[in-house]
Amino acid sequence: MGILTEAWNTPSNANGVSWERYQSYLATIRDRLPVSAGEFAEASWHYDWHDHRCPHDAWVEHLLISEPARGSRRERRRIDIEVRLLGAYHDGHLILRYLNVVSYRLDQPNVAADRKFRRWVGHGDWLMDDVGMSNAGFMTHEVILCWGAKWYIECEDFAFEWQPGGHDPETVALEEDTPNRLGQEPATATANTNRATASDILRRYRAEELPEFCDREHVDVNQRGLFGNYPIHVAAVRGSIEEIVALIEGGADLNAIGEHGYTPLHNAAGQGHVEAVVMLLRCGASTTIKNDWGDTPIEAASKRGRHEIADLMLRVRRDDQT
Repeated sequence: MGILTEAWNTPSNANGVSWERYQSYLATIRDRLPVSAGEFAEASWHYDWHDHRCPHDAWVEHLLISEPARGSRRERRRIDIEVRLLGAYHDGHLILRYLNVVSYRLDQPNVAADRKFRRWVGHGDWLMDDVGMSNAGFMTHEVILCWGAKWYIECEDFAFEWQPGGHDPETVALEEDTPNRLGQEPATATANTNRATASDILRRYRAEELPEFCDREHVDVNQRGLFGNYPIHVAAVRGSIEEIVALIEGGADLNAIGEHGYTPLHNAAGQGHVEAVVMLLRCGASTTIKNDWGDTPIEAASKRGRHEIADLMLRVRRDDQT
């Protein structure tokens, strides 16, 4: 395992020491790496989590293994791999191309406890990667992702490219139309055309005569209720993905401070709503805001015995505390 990927998996390891070791190691192999691989490994943005090109927290859009061929019978073949990542800020794609691959391992453990999370998050966030050189003299790239995936690719040449732009339309269509067999099926395209809006959710809350909104006409997703909560706090307490998504699309503040200093993430985590926690995290909810008792959502979940959810928040948004 590479220096940085090993350090990521051993929290007791001093990050500063590991980074210095990695930099020293790169210096010893720099002249033997493919030019583009060296540029990628030493790019100032590669490990700068505030730079939009940094792969950390990016999501996998595709991983394509191909065999370019030549010859009259297409008998002269090689293996290439292309990885397309949606950047962490969702404003561009990082394309990685591994040319003439001589060895690769793509390991995604099938852990029963993780499947209910992975139906929402796929591989999860790209956490750390490590460029190196094999004993045979080929470039290596080791990657770890949030839900236990480990990739190792050994190749003769390498190229990378940053492409500004948002979501891949083909990926969006796949999310809407293709059943996800890890868990429940996503809403079909037909159902999505009739899905609830933020206004629908506000009308629903009024019709249910919720105490939070019983004495006022709610017309704004960011209008505070009787006890200090906002509509999105109610959706989080109920664990309703439909309501959370509709309110967010209607402009609800993901990190709104409600009763007792709780954010929606505090509420969803405290109630044990795994899917709601994942949805809020994917939309950018903070894991570091403290409630009136000084607890972050992670700490509050742990105190309520929601250790599985606390661990989820640590794994999905590990960099939120940096």
